[in-house]
Amino acid sequence: MIEVVALTVLRSGRQVLSNVSFSLRAGEVLAVLGGNGSGKSSLLATLAGDIRPASGELRLDDQALGRVPPAVRACRLAMLPQASTLAFSFRAREVVALGRLPHRSGAAVDREIVAAAMVQADALHLAERNYLHLSGGEQQRIHLARVLAQIWDAPQPCLLMDEPTAALDIAHQHLTLEAARRVAQRGGVALVALHDLNLAARYADQVLLLDQGRVAALGTPWEVLQADRIRDVYGVRVQVQTHPTLDCPLIIT
Repeated sequence: MIEVVALTVLRSGRQVLSNVSFSLRAGEVLAVLGGNGSGKSSLLATLAGDIRPASGELRLDDQALGRVPPAVRACRLAMLPQASTLAFSFRAREVVALGRLPHRSGAAVDREIVAAAMVQADALHLAERNYLHLSGGEQQRIHLARVLAQIWDAPQPCLLMDEPTAALDIAHQHLTLEAARRVAQRGGVALVALHDLNLAARYADQVLLLDQGRVAALGTPWEVLQADRIRDVYGVRVQVQTHPTLDCPLIIT
């Protein structure tokens, strides 16, 4: 469904991604890991169309991503950035409704989808609150609801999330990754940049580990999240065990 081939990206004349390749099939969640400055955000921004690559190919359903009509892409692909700046005193539900702007589904349908997305983000009780008066974590959940509303009824949706759990408590961190899994279960894909290795191990089908803009490893959580590789990339010694109740690695620092 998504294929990235030999992607190289420059920002301000500096190479931030070099020869990155991977593919993601419908139904999969990909966790993008790596230290600060490893290229995670640049990769997601390039997939979102915010950065033009220096070289390489990006494909969506075997079609060059740049050739997908903007209206189609806006209905199928949604990006949740690290930080969303909004300086207007919108009610929270009005912010979520911005996700429905690419669609022509009608006001009644849009209201239902906005409400459903807010329920999934545990944000419906915030609907009439002034967005600017919400906490950072509450604002993040409103933007999660917004991107979910954007692709709610899309065929084979694509969800990009850049460090979406940074401002969230532990319960809402899991809620956010569960939302990514639901997108995949609908026949879509989700790419999630994370710092938490255990969240990646639990929720991802594939893990892409970046180191200074290059692919250090790509594979299942068991294949990628190995103690020696984590030490080489992060400079931290860890133990990798089997999770006591789940079929995934458990990383202990």
